[in-house]
Amino acid sequence: MQNQNRPIHKWPALIFLFTSGCLLTAGFNGCNKVKFSTSENFKSRVDDEFLVPNGFTEENYEDIRLILKDSFERDRTIDNSPEGFQWNQFVGDNGAPVVEGSGNGIDDRIFSKEDLGPVPLERKALFFYGRPGSSIHDIYLLSRPIDLTNFDNLLVSFSYLLTGLEKAETRGGGEFLRLEICDSALSECGINGANSFNADTFESSSNWKVLYDTRVEDVAAYDQRSGKDHNLSDWTEKSIKINLADHAKINKAQFTFRIHARLTDGFINTTQPFSFSNNIDDGITLDDVTVYAARKRRVQ
Repeated sequence: MQNQNRPIHKWPALIFLFTSGCLLTAGFNGCNKVKFSTSENFKSRVDDEFLVPNGFTEENYEDIRLILKDSFERDRTIDNSPEGFQWNQFVGDNGAPVVEGSGNGIDDRIFSKEDLGPVPLERKALFFYGRPGSSIHDIYLLSRPIDLTNFDNLLVSFSYLLTGLEKAETRGGGEFLRLEICDSALSECGINGANSFNADTFESSSNWKVLYDTRVEDVAAYDQRSGKDHNLSDWTEKSIKINLADHAKINKAQFTFRIHARLTDGFINTTQPFSFSNNIDDGITLDDVTVYAARKRRVQ
């Protein structure tokens, strides 16, 4: 696994699969001679020249697939329309799905840059926030299972902004944003179905492998910002490469990942949680979630 920084780019709001051709040349720094496979059944195609995203340049791949590109340019994150990438659910730390804007202890909602301030891509981003008080809560943005049977590597990228998070040594281990993957059968990660979860297993199973944790990777961003004082340059963008061979127990036919946020407080001195008229004690803004899958070129 490798963490890589890369510049922020302008992309369409939500892309599921690329058509063939070189659509990335104008928008992706570090991509040259791009050709993407577009077969719906993930059949590999051999080509002498491949355009590859940053993170795949050191190896020779024969099939690269854009699985997900989401900058939340809509009203609700869980978009079940046929043209949208269908995230599974927001799940609370009680194992129950959370309806956006109605969370009991920690919540999420898509806001525009007029509320959030500068965002990396387009006009909107996803905002995680707590409620006033000192209780600690977790919330998870869970992907639907992805069939990676014919692939070897993933590249997961996302941009985020931490607002007023407390340092890792305080309040029960500290607040964070994490990227985690299910490293076993879905049931061993507490997922019994699209809307059915075993709360204890889903929240605390060791089968959820942490690939990125802001408490480890981005400590300098803690105890910073009020929600009204950031610039575009304050956002952090991360790209994390995953070698599926390093995860022997993973079910490649049902690969699942989640974005895990833990927060305590939220909007300060306000009974209107969707108003940005007051400062924010704890908040995490997420944008431009991108997932590539790649298949290595086989030796003949």
